[in-house]
Amino acid sequence: MRVLRFLLGGLLIVDIVAIAAIYFNFPFFLRGRTQAAPISMTAAVFPNNLNTVAAQLKLKEDALFGKENELRKKELSLQDAIAREKNKLFFYFGAAGGILFLLVIYNFYFDYKRNRKADFTIMKP
Repeated sequence: MRVLRFLLGGLLIVDIVAIAAIYFNFPFFLRGRTQAAPISMTAAVFPNNLNTVAAQLKLKEDALFGKENELRKKELSLQDAIAREKNKLFFYFGAAGGILFLLVIYNFYFDYKRNRKADFTIMKP
């Protein structure tokens, strides 16, 4: 049982360190290896039908992404406008409800005051 608890504890520590390394993008175990001299290589492909079609598709895709971003901006602006209108309506309904509540309270107060005055007049001969 102790050995199992020890192994699970060690596994938990290793998991925490691995998650932290992934989250913070800190490969501490590759520190010595990352300082090697960089090697570069270039390659080129001559244009043909497939390459030009792929480039045209890429341009169309970029244009569609641009239109999609514009639509997303318009949707966000519309959602903001709708939220502002909802906030206005909430304020107006809240104000109207508050006024009605105060009127009801005033009504109870005036009824109480009238009934109290009526009680005193009944008691007097």
